[in-house]
Amino acid sequence: MERLTLNADVFTALRNDFDKLLARTVGNMMIKHSDTASVTLRLDIDLIRRTMIDESSPDGTREIIMPMFEHRISSVMQVKSEEKGRSDGSYEMAWDELRREYTMRPVINEQMTFD
Repeated sequence: MERLTLNADVFTALRNDFDKLLARTVGNMMIKHSDTASVTLRLDIDLIRRTMIDESSPDGTREIIMPMFEHRISSVMQVKSEEKGRSDGSYEMAWDELRREYTMRPVINEQMTFD
């Protein structure tokens, strides 16, 4: 008999997958200079009931319950990239009659008043 714990043999694959993903996540964090990540482990459990023949039982059968475990491990790393800029305001919008569209042109007289 084996106790049902995370250290049980039935969870060897889960532990190995977790260790792989943890190492990969930390490695990616170092490469991409990320300070934040999260690792999520999801364990789905199904209990499957089966009737087995058991000659020692009064009715000749017994019910067994077989646990089925399915795991999913995922990681999310926070990497934010951003570029910012701003025009310096030395252009004005002007209607170009020849093109029939608005264009930008340099401001000729930068001394202006705002109404």
